[in-house]
Amino acid sequence: NGSGGAIDVLGDRVALLDGASLDASGVGGGGTVRVGGDFQGRNPEVPNARQAVVADGAMLRADALVSGDGGKVIVWADDSTRFRGTISARGGESGGNGGFVEVSGKQRLGFSGNVDVSAPRGRKGSVLLDPNDLYVGAIQGGATPDGADPFEAIDGSDYYVLASSLSGDANYTLQAGHDVIFNASVAFGSAAGKTVAITAANNIASTGFSISTAGGALTLNSSTMALGAIDTGAGLLTINNAGAVTQSGIFAGSGGLTKAGIGILTLSQVNTYTGTTTLGSGTLNLGGSLAAAGSLVVSGGTLDLQTHTQQFAGVQQTSGTIQNG
Repeated sequence: NGSGGAIDVLGDRVALLDGASLDASGVGGGGTVRVGGDFQGRNPEVPNARQAVVADGAMLRADALVSGDGGKVIVWADDSTRFRGTISARGGESGGNGGFVEVSGKQRLGFSGNVDVSAPRGRKGSVLLDPNDLYVGAIQGGATPDGADPFEAIDGSDYYVLASSLSGDANYTLQAGHDVIFNASVAFGSAAGKTVAITAANNIASTGFSISTAGGALTLNSSTMALGAIDTGAGLLTINNAGAVTQSGIFAGSGGLTKAGIGILTLSQVNTYTGTTTLGSGTLNLGGSLAAAGSLVVSGGTLDLQTHTQQFAGVQQTSGTIQNG
């Protein structure tokens, strides 16, 4: 009648094959399931796996069955993780929030499974994917099927995050120690009130592909970025960068744009977002026209309107510089 308990499946190489089931659900809240390690492999009391595999048909549960919050599910390996199974860490039917799920290999991640952290009467839970390099969108060269040896050597084309696996009812965090690279368009299942955060220590690249959030707020954090089309609906788009941002697609939506980083963001297209444009630091170059833009707030940095037509409902400047090149 209380919260679910704890299940640890640990070893140098760990595989949950088709039909495997780990269930730490409880009437009053979800428990904890750890496969291959703990959060980001940082718990010195939990030995980390070198390889982790969760096959298609394997199930991990940490649900709140009646009330309470969903639990915590971690799948981790210091080298590589391939995940094709299903995770559920739902909030209770009578009340409670969704749980927390992390799936990652520190060096490489192949992710084409499904995660449910929904909550019928509470806040949606969170999903974290955080390898060194994160390839998002489509399978490169075809997936390697689960064979007799789940730890068989496979080439780098098997390490990707499938776009359809990011369409759930969740807050998503994609975090890479180096690069986040999109090789297909991605529609996150993150409606109004939910968030998508994409962070890379080096670069975020989505040129030629689109990112949409169905109204969820989108935050991009990286030294440099090369971005395709972005549509956040009613969600706020926040760009936080230290270097240059190259834009090759249209930013759309009614949630507005915040330029938070110290680097340079140049909007070179005819953009159609209509919310408030906020510049707090760095440089924002409006190199293309803005169609029916909302208000403009400048509290720092340099805004260059350049030579194109901009339409703002109002302008508020407390500091910083506004110039028309």
